[in-house]
Amino acid sequence: MSPLFGRKPQPPPQPVDQHAFQDALREAVAMLKIQEQNLDRIYHRIKMRDEQLFKEVEKALVERDNSRAQVYANEVAQVRKMGKIILSNRLALERVILRLEDTIDFKETLKILGPVVNVVNRVGNEIRNVAPQVADSLRQVEDMMNRVLIQAGEVTGYETYIAPDSEADQILKEASILASQKMKSSFPEIPEAVRQHVEETGSQTQ
Repeated sequence: MSPLFGRKPQPPPQPVDQHAFQDALREAVAMLKIQEQNLDRIYHRIKMRDEQLFKEVEKALVERDNSRAQVYANEVAQVRKMGKIILSNRLALERVILRLEDTIDFKETLKILGPVVNVVNRVGNEIRNVAPQVADSLRQVEDMMNRVLIQAGEVTGYETYIAPDSEADQILKEASILASQKMKSSFPEIPEAVRQHVEETGSQTQ
């Protein structure tokens, strides 16, 4: 006899392959760690470049060559903007890695994967111009985690959790604040007179 109203009964959710899920998650975390390390290496190269340029600023000031000091100070400012982008996004990856590693429960892992995917997507977009290879690798991680979410939802019957932007916003905001604090404590300040000229030049070019 045909089912009532011609509808086929939906099969009950099947138990998820926990081992396959955890293996995929571990692979994603490992890939995220590699890209975090790559960003860390890029940041340290930027920091070394900043130190070289800052020495040139100091040398020009000692020689009373203010024009040359301002040229180098402009370069310092640009390098530090790039450094802030790299550092804040590295810290954002560090935070999502910790969230994934600290979560054991299956349902909770499915829930946090939403904001993690959002953060990975936005980190990749923000660093694309300064670290394109890392951005491409993060896209692969994002695709992998999306597949994990979809497959887990299909097998278990759980609805895929769509993270609101506010959760990713909070992670990225906290990482940006921490990056600013770290840079302020580890980068020497440009002399006030030179810094003011750099800021005035920057505002005129915007």
